[in-house]
Amino acid sequence: MNTIRMLLLVFALALPVASANAEFFSDVAKTEPTILKSGDDNTLETTLQLPKSKSVTYAHIAVVGEVEKPRGKTNASITLSIDDKDVAARTVGNDQGPRNAPFIVTGAVRQALKEGKTSIGVKLSMRGKDQTAYKVRSVTLYCLCDEKYFRNSSYMRPLFSGDEMTAESVFPLADEDPSKPASAKLLFKPTKVLEAYTLSSGKKVDLVQDKDYKIDGDTITFLPGTNVKIVPWKEMYFDTEADAKKSNAKTFYFDGLKKYAFFAEGDWFHKHMVYISYKHTATHEKVGENFDEKVLPKTIAALKAKTPLNVVLYGDSISYGANASGLSLSVPFAPTWGDFVAQELRKYYNAPITFYNRALGGMTSQWGKDNVESLVCPDKPDLVIIAFGMNDRMKKEEFAGNISAIIESVRKANPDAEFILVGSMQANPLWRDFPMHKEYAKALESMETAKIAYADVGGVHGRLLKSKRFIDMTGNNVNHPNDFLIRAYAQTILQKLIPSLSK
Repeated sequence: MNTIRMLLLVFALALPVASANAEFFSDVAKTEPTILKSGDDNTLETTLQLPKSKSVTYAHIAVVGEVEKPRGKTNASITLSIDDKDVAARTVGNDQGPRNAPFIVTGAVRQALKEGKTSIGVKLSMRGKDQTAYKVRSVTLYCLCDEKYFRNSSYMRPLFSGDEMTAESVFPLADEDPSKPASAKLLFKPTKVLEAYTLSSGKKVDLVQDKDYKIDGDTITFLPGTNVKIVPWKEMYFDTEADAKKSNAKTFYFDGLKKYAFFAEGDWFHKHMVYISYKHTATHEKVGENFDEKVLPKTIAALKAKTPLNVVLYGDSISYGANASGLSLSVPFAPTWGDFVAQELRKYYNAPITFYNRALGGMTSQWGKDNVESLVCPDKPDLVIIAFGMNDRMKKEEFAGNISAIIESVRKANPDAEFILVGSMQANPLWRDFPMHKEYAKALESMETAKIAYADVGGVHGRLLKSKRFIDMTGNNVNHPNDFLIRAYAQTILQKLIPSLSK
């Protein structure tokens, strides 16, 4: 295979980076288009060069291609292996046009560098039956090097215990009354601000207390002349659909406001947030989940014994990782919540974990039931994290039936498999109310028993919403988390798996 190599150092025009000293390494393997098909051992193999730097903060491999016609019964789902070891997985939508499948490979790249390797062998394949064929056009490795800005350990510091908050997000929305300053609530009352910054200019800009902002109790207020880009109220909420079209804004109609609200995917909301790290009065609020070894006995035993563990995440766009800064190659390059979970388990238990993300945006529990045998079962999972609900509108009994059917299908592939059922975050309450989602949470909680755990992320989000606005924690203003809420997702699931994180 002919390859073209290139090294990009701080390509600020293409990607935002954390500081002027950051290095972004990119290696592109270009080849003739290769069609991957499920179940026929058709693979794509190539080699990607590694950076010379020994410090890699974040790495992902972007696979770009498109689905082929005719479409199979199941979406294309790609498994990525590095040096003959499975590392990651991605499911691809059936939409026409280029489909980017981003695989987070930070741990594998770090291990390869630790072993003194200068390149890695990459293999792409598809498993299961009746999956839509996928034509691969390019494979690119991105590595952020020599950048200490992203602090994984502090990002996983429990939100509701201790005396320090790291990078809490607030959205600088102007008040509806233009005569009033823009302000937002923090989760706690800061006793000392450690760091405050904005990314609105495309790069990290540190903010100065009493110049850019002031703190009064648990409220941050932005001052005249601030370096923060204040978003005008009228650019976020429109009286009519015609008003929104005039500004070329994508919108959702918000029943709670009787207005059309701005909506954006990608990193738009992330780049407009302000991030505050601070000290506060020590607390240990009982929010989240308790660790109970008896609920997931085989998983905990495998982790303690350091035996190989296959973990599969199966859900919708929230599980896929929509709006995680890492997927859009934006500061601070935070991974998806599923990758956070896998990273922390490897770190805490020093265990060999293979993490497969088989989630797909826009999907419901019915899709999960219909596709589990092709997407999840071939991975022979030991632990399956099931996280549907946001897109579901069906009755509680049907939703619970779909989740039960997923569990039973997986157990046919591995009778010893265990499960974590995730109660979804809440949708924007200003958008509309979804009473069935509260019923789904009750149904999932009632299913907790030996080998089936329940993680109430929706309850944790509800607690956060008592102190903060939805817009301060969202990636799209409607139903996706930003990095801050992604951390809450990961921490809530990890409380079921790591005793020191138990509420």
